[in-house]
Amino acid sequence: MKSQKNYVQRQPSDEVAALKRKCPLPILLRKLGLDRHVKKSCISPLRDDRNPSWGIYQANDGQWRFKDHGNGDAGDEITFLAKYHHLDERKDFRRILDRYADICAKDSVALSRSELPVQEQREKPNRLGFTIGTDQQLDALVATRDFKIEALKFAQNRGVLVFGFWHGLQVYGVTDKSGNVIELRRLDNQLFPAVESVGLQQRKSHSIKGSRKNWPLGILETAESPQLLLCEGVPDFLAAHQIIQDEGKIEKWAPVAMLSASSLIGDDALPSFTGKHVRIIPHVDPAGLKAASRWRKQLLKVGAAKVDFVDLSKFNNADGARIKDLCDFKHLHAAYYENEQEKWRILE
Repeated sequence: MKSQKNYVQRQPSDEVAALKRKCPLPILLRKLGLDRHVKKSCISPLRDDRNPSWGIYQANDGQWRFKDHGNGDAGDEITFLAKYHHLDERKDFRRILDRYADICAKDSVALSRSELPVQEQREKPNRLGFTIGTDQQLDALVATRDFKIEALKFAQNRGVLVFGFWHGLQVYGVTDKSGNVIELRRLDNQLFPAVESVGLQQRKSHSIKGSRKNWPLGILETAESPQLLLCEGVPDFLAAHQIIQDEGKIEKWAPVAMLSASSLIGDDALPSFTGKHVRIIPHVDPAGLKAASRWRKQLLKVGAAKVDFVDLSKFNNADGARIKDLCDFKHLHAAYYENEQEKWRILE
C-alpha cells in the first residue's frame, strides 16, 4: 500500500506542469544562482566533478532535462531539486513541489534564445528498402538461428522484424514505429566485414547511422499490454516473441529490447513504462546484470507498477553448459515447457 501511495504522488499533475511552464530547468538554474550550468556540457552542480560531464537539454517532447554522463544520473526539474536539496524524490515529493513553487515566485529571470543550449536535431536512420520477409528469408532465419517460423511471423506482423540488403549482404533487422533505430544482422549468421576507413571492426550487429542505442525497441507497440518482457539484444528480442507466443500470453505480455547493455533507457521513452509490470531477463554476465539493475532503478523511478527478474543462470543447456541468455534458453523452453510448466514458465 505504501508503494502505491508514492506511485500516485509521482504522477504528472497540473501543478507540476504549471511549475515547469513558469520555471523550466534553464530558468530554475538561473534562479538558484547556477548560471554557469545552463549549458549542454559543463561540470556537475550536484557532485564534485572536475570534467565537463553534466548538461541540460530539451527533449523531443519539449521538456527540459539534465544528464550526468559521469554517473548516469538524469531527470527533470523535480529530480534536480531533490538531488540539489538532498531530498527523497518519493517521500519528500510535496516538500520538493513547495520549494519549486517558492523558487518560481522569485523575481523573474529572462534567458535569450542564444543563451539556451541548442537542441540537437538527430536524423533518424534510413529504413528505405527494409521490409517484410519472403518465405525464403523467413526459412533462412529459422535455419540459421533455430527460431520457430510462427514466432518470426508474430514479430513481422508487429512491424519489428524486417529483411533487406546492406552493401550487397542479405540481412534481417529489428526496428519499430518510432523510427529511432534499425539494427541489422547477416542472414547467413556471419560477421559483418571490417571497414577500416571508418574504424569499424568485424561485428555481429550493425546499427544504421542515426540509430539510438538508448531507445527501448518496441516500446510504442506495447500501449495495450499491461506486462512487458524486457531483454537485451536482437536474438533475445526475437526469442521473447517466441516465448510469449508459446505460453499463449500475447494479449497480456509484449516484448521490448535494449540493444546495448551500456545504455540507460532514454528519458523520452521512460513514461511509456509507467504503470506497467516489467520483467527483465538479463544476459548472464556482469555487463548484463549491471544493466538490468540500472534499468530497474529507472523504471521504478517513473512509476512502473512492478519490476522483477528472471534468473537464467540456474539452467543448463543440452550439453550441460550454463544458459547465457534468453535466445539460448528458448531451446529448453520449447522442448520442456508443455511437460513441466512450473519449471519452465517465464510469464504468469
